[in-house]
Amino acid sequence: MNNPNTVYWTCSLAGWVGVCFKLRDLRHSPRSPLKRAVCITLALASTSMFCAAPSSVAVINKTTGVPNLAALFVYIIIVMISASAHVMLAYWLHPWTVHGRPPAGGC
Repeated sequence: MNNPNTVYWTCSLAGWVGVCFKLRDLRHSPRSPLKRAVCITLALASTSMFCAAPSSVAVINKTTGVPNLAALFVYIIIVMISASAHVMLAYWLHPWTVHGRPPAGGC
């Protein structure tokens, strides 16, 4: 692969395929904040990979006329990924907050 765009876009496409699979699970239980957090984290990661591709950076910078604006977009998305991953990990560590009560076996 001589073109670096293909690596970024392949990773982005793989992430969006994962989002589609997780959206199917989210459709079965739409009130699950854990599944919502997983979908948001995957979607943000896929978007950041797409926006970080060199040709996408060039298009964003040329379209807006502001040099390095694409880098700002990518960094903002990365911060959003960190926040959504933090929420996702919090729900993984404390699953009883999803239902508002601890599990029946204790803990």
